[in-house]
Amino acid sequence: GHFCDFGMKIPCPAGKFSPVSGAETCMHNNCSAGFFCPEGSTSPTAGPCYPDPLNPPQHPAVYYCPEGTDAPQLVMPGYFSTPESAPVTQRTGQEFADPALYLVRNGERLRKVEWLDSCQGDSGSIAILELTNDGRGDATPLAPLTSLAAMDNMEVVSLSAASMSFVPDLDTGTFLVNSLNSAECLERVNSAGFPFEIASDTGMLQIKPTTSLDYEVCSKYVFDIAATSLGGDITSTCRLTVSVLNHNDKPYFGPQSGQGYPFAQPSVVEFEVNERSEPNTGVGSPIMANDEDIGQEFSYSILPTLDAGLGMFYIGSCSGQIYVQRYGLDAIAKPAYDLQIQVCDDPK
Repeated sequence: GHFCDFGMKIPCPAGKFSPVSGAETCMHNNCSAGFFCPEGSTSPTAGPCYPDPLNPPQHPAVYYCPEGTDAPQLVMPGYFSTPESAPVTQRTGQEFADPALYLVRNGERLRKVEWLDSCQGDSGSIAILELTNDGRGDATPLAPLTSLAAMDNMEVVSLSAASMSFVPDLDTGTFLVNSLNSAECLERVNSAGFPFEIASDTGMLQIKPTTSLDYEVCSKYVFDIAATSLGGDITSTCRLTVSVLNHNDKPYFGPQSGQGYPFAQPSVVEFEVNERSEPNTGVGSPIMANDEDIGQEFSYSILPTLDAGLGMFYIGSCSGQIYVQRYGLDAIAKPAYDLQIQVCDDPK
């Protein structure tokens, strides 16, 4: 922390440092930006960026320290210390805050209307498991998604749900952002309505009472929510993305309906086959099954009922076609067989 000049030991001036004894000078050793080196410092990071290391100020962000500064600098009115990513005791410069959007308090820049929590930084993302055709999943009517919170920093008060609203997109005529949503999602919202609402009592973003989310219909919703100051003159927008996660839908018998939730009750079909038919004779047409999940492979089987135990029929596990398994069909001895067919999908 000292240097020698004509045999005299002299402390390094503020803003400089010397890590060794007996140095000829310390004038080339600047204190690091963001730190203050008082007189006689031995390190470039000797102390935090405020005047008295022993008495931390209540609001240290009012100071900034350029490299080698001989004293912490106070930010000017309307300016804030930077970089904002640095700790408040290690700021290195100052910048002017746009008064249309920001106010400055104690050396820090604050949005006049600022989103918090799930929307902090003016954007957020949420994921929820779809509601399947057999009632599994979390994306049910009134399911909560996230709590919305915003602050009016001019009045220093939290904003209520009454100050928040969805922002319409002029291109789509809905609340979905045109360039960030699929055509299928836009079509769905145009036909069935926007699926979200802000609860007036809690400020919770939730699914509307009569709506559920289906991955196969729309896997992602991107929209904006605006928070407005108490005075009504300042608005801040948060862009939210709600991702609907796929969950295995239950397969069903019959052709695909394309209506999102087509799960049908177990079907009853009747087939005829001639008595004394030979083994491997096909019985009727193949059993048809479908699934809302794309690319599923089905596996068919005959459940172990009393008639199935007679071993007269089998079913192609992939084709769904029923076949005669052995000789012995006799219309007089047994005119009908009651078989229960099960279909399983690919869980992947």
